[in-house]
Amino acid sequence: MSRLFQRILTEFFPWLKFAQKAAHKEIQGEYSQLLCKKNKVIPLPVMAKNEQKYTDVVEILDKYENIIENVYENAEIPINNVHIGGDQLTRERFSGAKRLRAAAITSSERFAHLQPITFELFHLQMTVMTTFYQIL
Repeated sequence: MSRLFQRILTEFFPWLKFAQKAAHKEIQGEYSQLLCKKNKVIPLPVMAKNEQKYTDVVEILDKYENIIENVYENAEIPINNVHIGGDQLTRERFSGAKRLRAAAITSSERFAHLQPITFELFHLQMTVMTTFYQIL
């Protein structure tokens, strides 16, 4: 859950006031300074692909890998790993596509720069938001 969303919930819902101190606490650690900087958003193209087919998932990850290579090449910096994810099923499909390409020769064919792959509890968040909207 995003920090902004936490702060809004604790401010406007009295029964969440107990968590207000934690929601406003700054993130400490190795990357805290990076989290304060503005990120540049790179919009991804809409692709008419079906995530239920591994052939389409491989094409999606190929496109992601190409975008990453172009962005880093244009920025003239070495390619780093890029965090990707989706809902739980998407994460499973992405991991499966990476396993299909595990023996490829080049790192871009192995999707080596697309890691870690994590899942988001998107459907749970939608249920929570729906409940809040019904209450309001």
